[in-house]
Amino acid sequence: MWYQVKSYLLFLWRSKNKHSVHSPFIFDLLTKCIRHKSNGDITATEAKFDALASKDNRSIQVTDLGAGSGYMGDNRTLSAIFKIAGIKKKQRTLLRKLIPYLEIRQILELGTSVGKATVTMANVSKTSVVTVEGCTNTAHIAQEYFDQLELKNIEVYNKPFNQFLSSNTQSFDLVYLDGGHNKEQTLANFEGLLPLIHNNSLILLDDIYWSPQMTEVWQLLCQHPRVTVSIDSYNWGWLFFRKEQPKQHFVLRL
Repeated sequence: MWYQVKSYLLFLWRSKNKHSVHSPFIFDLLTKCIRHKSNGDITATEAKFDALASKDNRSIQVTDLGAGSGYMGDNRTLSAIFKIAGIKKKQRTLLRKLIPYLEIRQILELGTSVGKATVTMANVSKTSVVTVEGCTNTAHIAQEYFDQLELKNIEVYNKPFNQFLSSNTQSFDLVYLDGGHNKEQTLANFEGLLPLIHNNSLILLDDIYWSPQMTEVWQLLCQHPRVTVSIDSYNWGWLFFRKEQPKQHFVLRL
């Protein structure tokens, strides 16, 4: 916890506003999407999901294939997973704006959990979401929620990330990477993703300040030769692969 507090204070000191951004692509992303007064409100489907998951007091045994949770044991109530492990309100709003702005259609999520971010991404018009969850019990619960919400544009795969990535050939516009949380796995996942992305793809790496290891991973990925533009927004690390862009790194409060 102390590492995260210290990192956030450093982030606030280093971060810039839109007036210091000299990339037209990122300036437009900020002004026309992220900070634009477009409708980023929660939808009826998301609200229904929240009502289901936040009041679900069933317990499940969670098999964590990554670094594990620093807040919960292996036996967890679904309501606690929803509250503690789920995507935050601000990031959900960003996804609602970001997906239509970047014309994202094909989405890959690595780390379904109970499906909070999945539902948000799948509820945007014309998207197709493939989501991968290593824990069998968690994947079954997520699928149960998706069935209740009648979301037909979500495919759930219950397998380790590396197994999915090595057997998949589909390309994706957006990859939401929220799982593993250790250096070796995250680097391996990134390498496994490289054949599945294209020039306009975006990878969102969650929890880049979850631990010193995750921050180190983030710094290494920013230096990768395929990455042209990277954004540190504290909660997320953004990785773009646009060959027409000069290599730039931004630290921005979104």
